[in-house]
Amino acid sequence: MSTKNIQQWEDGAFSRILGATVNASDSKAKNLYFMSSLAADLESSNSPLLLTSMSLEMALIELLDSDQFLSKTHSFTFLFKAWEKASEIQSNIKGPKGSSLDQETKLFRLNSLDSIINILLSYAGLSLQDDSLFSTNSSNVFVDIFISNPSNYTLYFNLLISRFYEDGLTEIMSNLIKNINSRILANSNIIDGKVWIYLKALEFLFGFAKISETITKIDWFMNGSEREIQMSSVLGPMFSISAFPDEDDGAVMKYFEGLDSSSRSNQLASISSIQSSVSTLQAYQFRIINSFVRSSKDSRAIFIAWAAKAIFSNLKRTGSQADPKLYVSSGFADNLANVFIELSKPFAFEPQLSKLSKVNISTWGPIRASSGQLDSYGQNQDIVKKSWNELTRLCSNSEESLKWDTNLLETPGLISEIGFIPDCFFITTLAINFGPLSNIFRIMQLGKQIQQLSQSLNSIESNQQNGSTSTSTSASNPLLAKWKAHLSGLKCKRLALEAHCLDPRRLMGLLNFSRFTMASLLELHQLALNNDVNYWNCFPEYILEDVLALLLFVTRYSPDTLMNQELSPPQPGLRLLEDLFISLFVACLSKPELIRNPHLKSKLVDVLHSLTYFPPEDDDDYVDTNVSSDSSINPFDRSNKRFIVHPIVNQFIDSLAASDSVIMQSSVLLKSVKKSYPPNKLIPVLLQLYVDIEHTGSIYIHLGYKSDNVGAGFAEYSSNQGAGSLGNGAQDEEHMFINALAQDERSWSPRVFTKAVGICLKFGLKSHDSISKLQRLMTQIVDEAGRINVITDQFGDDIPEEFLDPIMYTLMENPVLLPTSSTICDYKTIKGYLLTDPRDPFNREPLNINDVIPVPELAERINKFKRDMSNK
Repeated sequence: MSTKNIQQWEDGAFSRILGATVNASDSKAKNLYFMSSLAADLESSNSPLLLTSMSLEMALIELLDSDQFLSKTHSFTFLFKAWEKASEIQSNIKGPKGSSLDQETKLFRLNSLDSIINILLSYAGLSLQDDSLFSTNSSNVFVDIFISNPSNYTLYFNLLISRFYEDGLTEIMSNLIKNINSRILANSNIIDGKVWIYLKALEFLFGFAKISETITKIDWFMNGSEREIQMSSVLGPMFSISAFPDEDDGAVMKYFEGLDSSSRSNQLASISSIQSSVSTLQAYQFRIINSFVRSSKDSRAIFIAWAAKAIFSNLKRTGSQADPKLYVSSGFADNLANVFIELSKPFAFEPQLSKLSKVNISTWGPIRASSGQLDSYGQNQDIVKKSWNELTRLCSNSEESLKWDTNLLETPGLISEIGFIPDCFFITTLAINFGPLSNIFRIMQLGKQIQQLSQSLNSIESNQQNGSTSTSTSASNPLLAKWKAHLSGLKCKRLALEAHCLDPRRLMGLLNFSRFTMASLLELHQLALNNDVNYWNCFPEYILEDVLALLLFVTRYSPDTLMNQELSPPQPGLRLLEDLFISLFVACLSKPELIRNPHLKSKLVDVLHSLTYFPPEDDDDYVDTNVSSDSSINPFDRSNKRFIVHPIVNQFIDSLAASDSVIMQSSVLLKSVKKSYPPNKLIPVLLQLYVDIEHTGSIYIHLGYKSDNVGAGFAEYSSNQGAGSLGNGAQDEEHMFINALAQDERSWSPRVFTKAVGICLKFGLKSHDSISKLQRLMTQIVDEAGRINVITDQFGDDIPEEFLDPIMYTLMENPVLLPTSSTICDYKTIKGYLLTDPRDPFNREPLNINDVIPVPELAERINKFKRDMSNK
């Protein structure tokens, strides 16, 4: 093919592609833009007036610099459309239409088209890198082009990646994502569905591994903290899309408007619709992040660092008095937690939880948080480090835990390289804390508000109907209407929150992850007992507290979820309640000194009371506290354990304890032991275990029927004079002991005493002298309880606030001043509290019972009040 023929073909092809010509006299160029400057240059150099590969770049420069040419189109639109035309011609030549061309001609034409495609792509990329070039704002135009159906532009993106991967792709992606993010922030309403096209576009972009790698280099990837990270970081806007009330310009509240008075079936249908939309939203978010973290090691590292910064800088949003405008939204927190739960599924949802050893539960905090590793990305200003060190620990203060972390970091041979699994596990626990659990607290508080407001309105209306004047009734109607409207709004908001907090999909994810969390805590507990108790003492308590809070919420609001078979996989899988929670309960309360926070202990008991389980592991505590006369047991621990186990036996003996689950539990325990010990050490361990199981069985037989179980245990506890200092204390301070029992209705009842006496006589468990003492004790407690009830009935709600104990909210008998907080409370209350936690409950300062100061003046006023009320 001659050079002349090549140039003539290029002129015709390039002119059609660019919509411009250098030959104004050409009849075919009548509708094309005339490039006068290029034509003059060609004439001055005696070159033919042809648009060729040699003059192509000059032609583009003239066109992109011409206001007249760009008045009808945007510069990027021109470049992109020209690329499309060139690509179409190239495809035709490669296809059937080019089959008639000889090989040489075909090759020359394809080379010419490659040159124009490359130069068009280069200038398009330059305009995307710098939005100030040419017609400006090219990224916005490009997003408009591809956002509706991004998969149609796969070839173009692949070419951009190939051309700019080493130089410029970061700036291109920065501008494109910034543009998409601005659109999301301007319209994050999932009700009308506009956000789906933005998510689809992001999923498309993150689906390119090299784009995901490039995104990690964007300089504003980690931008912001607290609320700002939701608005100005690369991933923040995507997670801000929300169906929570008050977070989407009122669309969700409008959707639920009026449903508070509708039928429950209509409410559930609307809730289901929102749940479906949220499920679609979070599926998009997970696919985007999953592509991102799988693209490279750097992507995983920066995502973990970004998530840690987002969570730790917003932990205070969980406070009841937190200003929601200062922190990320509920939708952001919930979406982030869901993504991490999904990322955790491969290792956390496995039936046997075989990946437990990979979570580095004892060293993750010191290595990743306390050392500042997670703050090394961007300008985190030690956000993660400071927040981690401020977390409340299970049984240590901040100084002790910081010292422990420092010592661990100095341990010879400590592996400082932490993998994705431990990162993912800990960030997931934190995300659940500041997301779903915070929202659970929110819906519970909202329920209380609704109940209180409803009661107030009912009371007002009742008072009006029972004697209000017509004037006052009329005057109050506008106010009543206002409060009724407010109540209706609160009920609609609660329906919107139900769509999130009671979503079965969401609850199952949280509970499944809790299986892994409980097992990890048990691993940590075992490590602490076998090595150093500080592994447990210095561990943050939020993980244990969150597991318990979740179980309490589910048992109250969605108990059917606990029956899901996923939570109770067949053996050798570990079951959430029967295996893991019960083991965790026993592990935590078998040594009360391992948990300092009485609120946490109370939650453990509350969860167990809310479930219908009584496995044989609880027998150990039952036997130790109700049957054993071992004087080495701390008297308060004995009393505390008995208080815990006694109601469980009384309430739940009908369930698993009376079924074959007892045998199954023991079988699981035996199998576990066989796996844990080498053959040469197995026989002595099994012998001891068989003895323990036999002893447990003998206790069931010995105690007999369920009511007799409780009676015998309480009889042994109450009448055994050699049970340690508690029995001696009852003799020395008999009245205080009797008064304490009488006030604790969970510790006694006439029926229990009667049964206890009958069992002791029938089986000869105690001497007649001891039984007589028990009978006298029963009479004294009944009399004391009657006296207390009379006083309570007399005083009613007339007790002044200053006479009430601030912890138990009962009338104080012996008021004392706590010097550390200047708070007054009852002596017996603070004495019992300090036995488990040697700190002032009101400010957490160290406090000894010997330091409290009696307040005789207040005691006299209380006694006078009691006398005055009795004389009325």
